[in-house]
Amino acid sequence: TINDLIVKQWYQRRVREKKKAGADGEDADKAGEGAEGEGAAGDGDGAGAGAAGAGAGGKKSAMDEKYPEILDYNPDDDTDPGPDPNFFYDLEKMYARAKTTSGEGSTPSNFLTLFHSFGYECLKRANLHVLDETHVLFSAGNYIQILNLETKALTYLPTVGGRGIGSIAVHPSRKFFAVGEQGFEPHILIFEYPSLRLYRICRKGTETAFAFLSFSPDGEKLASLGSTPDYMLTIWDWRREKIILRSKAHGQDVFRVTFSTEIEGQLTTGGLGHIKFWKMAATFTGLKLQGELGKFGRTAISDIEGYVELPDGKVLSGSEWGNMLLWDGDLIKCELTSTENSNCHKGQVQEIFLDEGELITAGSDGSVKIWDFETIDGADVLEEDAMFPMEPMSEMHVGEGVSIVSMCKTVTENNDTNSMWFAQDAAGGIWRLDISVSLTKKAPELIQSYHAGPIRGIAPCPYTHMSASMGADGAVRVVDYLRKHTLVCKKYKSGGSCILWPGRQVDSKMVTLIGGFTDGVIRVMTLGYAEQEAEFDLKIVLQHALKPHKGEVTAMIIDDEGKTLVTGSADDCTLFFFDITSNYLPIGFMKLEAPVKTMSWSNSAKRVLVGLSTGVVLEVECPDSGEVDSSVTYEIQPGSRINRYEFKSINYKIRKAAYETVKMKKEEEQQKKLDKIKEDEGEEAYLEEKKAIEEANAAEEEPVFEPPAVPNQILKIFPHEDKFYLSLDGSDAGALYECTFNDPLADMPTPGAIRGKWVRLCGEPLRVIDMDTDTTIHEINLMQDGSNVMVGMGDGTVRIHKKLEGNGLLMGPPYTLPSHSCSSVNGIMTSFDTRFLISGGNDGNLFVYKVNHAGVELSLPSPSENLLKVTEELTIPPVDDIDDLKAYSIEEAKQKREHEKMLKTAEDKKIKVRKTIATLRSKFKKLKVVNKDLPRHLALIAHDFEMDPQMGAIIAQEVSDSKDLIRKQLAWNSEKHRLQLMKLRKRFKDVVATDRIVLHAVESDHLVSTFRCAKPSEAMQQALDDFKKKLADDPNGAPGSRGSDARRISTVIRQIEVNEPKPIEVSEPKPGLGFMRKQTDLELHGPAAVVGSKGGKKLKDAKANKSLAKAEERKSKRLQRELGWKNLYSRKPSENYEDPQMLAAIEDAKNNMGDFNLKTAKNYKVPESQRQGGTYKRAQLLELRRMIYMTKMNFNERLLALRDRKQKMITEAEDWSARLDAIQAKLPAGSIMDKPKVPVLLDDEIPERAMEYTPESLREFKIKYDEEKKRER
Repeated sequence: TINDLIVKQWYQRRVREKKKAGADGEDADKAGEGAEGEGAAGDGDGAGAGAAGAGAGGKKSAMDEKYPEILDYNPDDDTDPGPDPNFFYDLEKMYARAKTTSGEGSTPSNFLTLFHSFGYECLKRANLHVLDETHVLFSAGNYIQILNLETKALTYLPTVGGRGIGSIAVHPSRKFFAVGEQGFEPHILIFEYPSLRLYRICRKGTETAFAFLSFSPDGEKLASLGSTPDYMLTIWDWRREKIILRSKAHGQDVFRVTFSTEIEGQLTTGGLGHIKFWKMAATFTGLKLQGELGKFGRTAISDIEGYVELPDGKVLSGSEWGNMLLWDGDLIKCELTSTENSNCHKGQVQEIFLDEGELITAGSDGSVKIWDFETIDGADVLEEDAMFPMEPMSEMHVGEGVSIVSMCKTVTENNDTNSMWFAQDAAGGIWRLDISVSLTKKAPELIQSYHAGPIRGIAPCPYTHMSASMGADGAVRVVDYLRKHTLVCKKYKSGGSCILWPGRQVDSKMVTLIGGFTDGVIRVMTLGYAEQEAEFDLKIVLQHALKPHKGEVTAMIIDDEGKTLVTGSADDCTLFFFDITSNYLPIGFMKLEAPVKTMSWSNSAKRVLVGLSTGVVLEVECPDSGEVDSSVTYEIQPGSRINRYEFKSINYKIRKAAYETVKMKKEEEQQKKLDKIKEDEGEEAYLEEKKAIEEANAAEEEPVFEPPAVPNQILKIFPHEDKFYLSLDGSDAGALYECTFNDPLADMPTPGAIRGKWVRLCGEPLRVIDMDTDTTIHEINLMQDGSNVMVGMGDGTVRIHKKLEGNGLLMGPPYTLPSHSCSSVNGIMTSFDTRFLISGGNDGNLFVYKVNHAGVELSLPSPSENLLKVTEELTIPPVDDIDDLKAYSIEEAKQKREHEKMLKTAEDKKIKVRKTIATLRSKFKKLKVVNKDLPRHLALIAHDFEMDPQMGAIIAQEVSDSKDLIRKQLAWNSEKHRLQLMKLRKRFKDVVATDRIVLHAVESDHLVSTFRCAKPSEAMQQALDDFKKKLADDPNGAPGSRGSDARRISTVIRQIEVNEPKPIEVSEPKPGLGFMRKQTDLELHGPAAVVGSKGGKKLKDAKANKSLAKAEERKSKRLQRELGWKNLYSRKPSENYEDPQMLAAIEDAKNNMGDFNLKTAKNYKVPESQRQGGTYKRAQLLELRRMIYMTKMNFNERLLALRDRKQKMITEAEDWSARLDAIQAKLPAGSIMDKPKVPVLLDDEIPERAMEYTPESLREFKIKYDEEKKRER
């Protein structure tokens, strides 16, 4: 069996290792025999660990008893080579605890103790597992957390590596669970449950992190998947901590791996754009992992998240678009879809299970569906790319906004059949689902909820043990960490970016929260008691919704007096100021030179320190509400309000100085060596060694130390006393830089450079505080009592430095606690009484640590002290939220109002002027009436009413200028439309020689139409010209040559030209009728293509003369031949004479001439002289096409002449009808007879009417066009 091969191969490897170890291995074995079993196994692996069983008592293992025949592979040791089955590691000695450094100002090792975790990495795959009836397992940061579903209590297990957790798997017996770590060469930790003792450690399975773990159905083997860069698939004998097999799983991300439940030794992996089927195959070199990549064929390539192995070996997988793919071998058998013209799921299929004969699928759309297994197992289609439609047996939608990542089935006490499942929600929840197909099934139950994604900011309550946090998912959560309870959660549409909990200076009850969001909105919220039977104890009521920025609000601060709120944005590079005392009245904003990354209050009064992405620090003076004129705009001109400091990188100087110091030390050592050689060995040896050293030094590449080409971003500003300290990213990461706006070197000369030392120049940092790391510093704050400095690092660790007395910021040795999962710490603060430290990170975890000052644990306050200062119902009127992402910012709304106000003022003025003009016009009309009634000698003439004769000329000139201006404004559009029309004509109209024209009979239903002919292309005409040119250049040629083709072409052309139809002569058409006959044959083909009757007669005379000449020539040739024969017979040799030359020629012909085949023979080849080349056929084809065209055009000309005749007839009939009308007008009514109807030309007889237009027709067209556009909208 596969297990036999596994163990045999392991023993073979064991024997090879022992032979290679030799005496060292024997000594280690002896040492193991003399040691205690636990101590020997504690060494990990190697020969000493192999003797652990013997040291523990020498009993045989279960593997030895199961496979007794394989002991021959290890004759020197008849015990189990792995650790003793009863051995456990001491986790207390191994887990990643806080690192401390002894010395002055050091921090005790028990300074921080984990109190509670409000985190859950809900976006991590398969991060929810069931241990028993009341406990579930998941990871959060650097901790394994076990949740008691009844009491909601959490149990924490730290990791050994301290760099986070990649994946978790539970043993089929649920007596063990495996934890795959992250970090450099991470371990797989196997814990026993429920004792939670560390049982085994599997080492060196991957380079950086484990992406997925999975136990085999029998629990004997463990499969692990490595993350980037190796993507290593490893099969473990986890009880012995040994690798059985390993192979690279794929070249891109691999999401999961599972063993087949039915077929031993078969595995499946799925990942980014692939699925792979593996077999543990026995080969002549041993057991190997062989993988076969799935081929999608005509189906679009998809990421494979969820899949399940069916009992017969087929695999059912999900897809990105929501359908299921049935794999048979490495090919897709069919694609399963829903019968309602939709996919099985709306989005990625995350999980597929085969449970009790039913297939269960869960998708990112929040739906869980049950499908009939028999239907899917027998699904088949006739066409390769056809779908197999089917309907689910049952369907459940968990909730709005839910996105299921993974599911696991609950466990009952007696392992009875149950339909309850737990679901991991990417939106931050853990759900209990009843997926039974019954009328009494329970509704989905939300057990726990957390932040979904990074925590962007935290804000402790200023007076009690509560804390608020803002998530990138847009959720504002308030927790009571003393009672380990979530008080309220409010989720907004846009993502969150920062949060503040102001003190009593802003709100006497201190129940106000201010949050900044990614859409540029800041929301002022108030906490209040929730109604009875509500989901949470508290509720969040929106007090104000303001949008000061166009993009994400990256930072917010409030001054110590609680009067001014300052917000900054990286997207629009602005600072906005609000007057809190005036109900958050906008004061104004300033435009800055670069995106805002961080802000802090300066030690100077009413000044803000702003860190920009370009490495610039600005000190901005805050304006007061009354000194800014915001009547037209909120923009404030900086003027003298800003001090500027540009950070100059010095890390390259420090590295260069360190390098030069090492180089100087090396040069000194080399010189000492040379001096010793000169003294001991003489001048010649000295010179040789010196030359060798110089060559070696010249071969070494000198490193280049230069400042960064692009300035590094400022991540955090920490003001202290009269200075401020900066943390940056990039090459300047891993240190704090002491800076000031008043540089003492500003008025001093520039110092000279000193080799091996870096010399500070004006504008550079005063001091560098090296943090002994290359990791970025994201947060730095003082504890509430000012005793310690808290630092949040980019690798997820929390650092505590004791603040020392002295000038500037002096810090003691670091206390480093691994906390978050290899991600930046975005917030670190203490409670109001400094008893707790709270940290929030990019991994979505919120940890609360108990602070033990001076190493002494403080007694915790009673939970009853944690009372919210809300004693009455909130009376805040409802406020409309800003949900539209495209909503106007405060300044945009202001400018829009001002613009609308200006337009309204202008419109009011226009109305007033129009009324005045209307009044004057009315008076003028009355005056003209009065003037008209006056006697002629008293009345004024029209010229007298002109007050200013030049006014009319001025108005006329203004009208002319306006027209010219309009023409210029429309010139571009006019030219554009003209070119469009020209292109349309060229593409569809100009290529047509004759359009389809239908001619109707006058007194019958007969009709006839023209041929719709396209003009011969320029390429065709050019080809014909080229052929004729070849004919003229080389009329004769060798057989099969181009000249031969030319002769045939000339024959074809002559035949076609002789029989070419003669165009009829037509009268000049009337205007508007003969528009299709603009080009004659002469214009189309030139004079060579038009052959008339006279040309035909000359051609016949030339042929007759040629025939007579040939006849005379043949007659003279016959006479010459007769004389030749007579002469020949006179010289006739005897009958037996044979010419030697002829004999030689015959012999040569027999040897070299070959055999001539018949045309019916298979190997017959057409002689070259009889071949018809492609040139000849192409010329023939082109001439035939031209002849067809000329025939059609001749017919069209005749039909158009007939139409002209009909038009002339209609004109004559109209004239006769008019004369009849005149005659009938003179006749008595009784003698008048009906006139015959005058025929008319119909629209299809004159299609050119479609190209004619009038202003009226254009207006009608515009009306219809506008109506169509309205209907489309």
